Amino acid sequence: MSEKVKKSIWDETGPDRYLGDFNCNAQNLAVLKYVEHAKKQAGVLSNSDLSKIDTFISEIPSNPNVSDIYRYLDNVCGIDGVGIPIAICMLSRSRSGEFPPFDQYVLLGLFRSGVLTQDEYDELARKKISTFSEIYLRKVVKLWLEETASGRKPSHIDESWVLLGKKK
Repeated sequence: MSEKVKKSIWDETGPDRYLGDFNCNAQNLAVLKYVEHAKKQAGVLSNSDLSKIDTFISEIPSNPNVSDIYRYLDNVCGIDGVGIPIAICMLSRSRSGEFPPFDQYVLLGLFRSGVLTQDEYDELARKKISTFSEIYLRKVVKLWLEETASGRKPSHIDESWVLLGKKK
């Protein structure tokens, strides 16, 4: 890839700067704090809020259904400014790429590559939890699993989708 994505959630050393904020067995909280910072580029959530989010993430099964994703987003979105993109990126990074990240560039990249129809793009852009959960699981997670099964690293898949979304 010719262009590098700035402030990637996949920065290997990014969470390290927050490890001192937590006890030694709370590395997941440092990862969540880093992802939030990378996405918001602003203030960070309290440790208590991060612990709640971490608990909700741990409750999602490896093979979730729409109601699992919906429940997670319903519980997490609205915690001190956390919206769907940050919640999904936290899920993705803390579960080591088991789930695809999501933001405006991923959305546009998937649309431009023909993965999403115009109607699906519009629904995901509205960020309504019920329709988001269904399309995210049926289309985005499905493609992500195909790509990771073929050996691609999560960070490379994310970067390719983002770069496609950023093309003028």
